[in-house]
Amino acid sequence: MEIIAIPIFDNRISNRLDCCENILLVSIENGEVTNREAFHWAQANPLEKINSLVHLGVEVIICDGLTEFYSNKLKDSPIEVVPWIHGQVEEVLARYLRGELSAEAVTH
Repeated sequence: MEIIAIPIFDNRISNRLDCCENILLVSIENGEVTNREAFHWAQANPLEKINSLVHLGVEVIICDGLTEFYSNKLKDSPIEVVPWIHGQVEEVLARYLRGELSAEAVTH
């Protein structure tokens, strides 16, 4: 099973990972979504946010913008970051399931 995290604002990808207050965790097994849960994610400390994702077993974060601090800290974690992705959550999730989104596939 794979767990991905998507910072959300309403039904869209949040503009900035570091500023988002809600995150969607999606469990995927055999290419199918098996569970999804939205969480309020407003810890004040950026390290707490990153540590909470590692603790929850998140393997991939799909996000739009992120600060250099977040980028550097996430490089030191086991989490793959797919940055600079924006749009409706369901459309982005469908693209991910089709294999169209990965850190290697995204060009800046």
